[in-house]
Amino acid sequence: KGQLHLRASVGPFPCTVGAMGVAVRAVLLATALGLAMAAAPKAEAGKICTAKSCVADGSCENRDCTMLDVSGDMKPATKGQIRSCTRCKLQHFHEVRRWLREEKRYDEWQNLDVQWIQGHDPILRVLDDSGNVKEEVDLTEFGYAQIPEMLRSKGFKLKGEL
Repeated sequence: KGQLHLRASVGPFPCTVGAMGVAVRAVLLATALGLAMAAAPKAEAGKICTAKSCVADGSCENRDCTMLDVSGDMKPATKGQIRSCTRCKLQHFHEVRRWLREEKRYDEWQNLDVQWIQGHDPILRVLDDSGNVKEEVDLTEFGYAQIPEMLRSKGFKLKGEL
């Protein structure tokens, strides 16, 4: 009583989806997708696509999506540290202050942390695999919308990205 049961199929495998069937369906779907991906030509990462999204009541809609490169040769996200004061120097750069201090947007990025140092200019330190500084970037040269673009250009990735 109160359980949702759907009849579905993944490739040649019909299955019933209830509380216990969800895991089985997920495994079958992953297997079917893996086989399809192995047989399919490599998709262009970043290419716009459309996917059909359906809910339990049977209604479906097409949604836009972006293809990801799921190959094993993907580089890990760059590591970095932002060093900045909390008030004095940061107060003069409104857009950087908003991104860094007010909205804490750095929390959305992999391998990026902040060290608050009194009197320090807002500087991004790009680190190598050993933790040594490869490059320093003055964040005061960037506007609010430019900071994410710059981070991407340096190899940083949002959390959840491969």
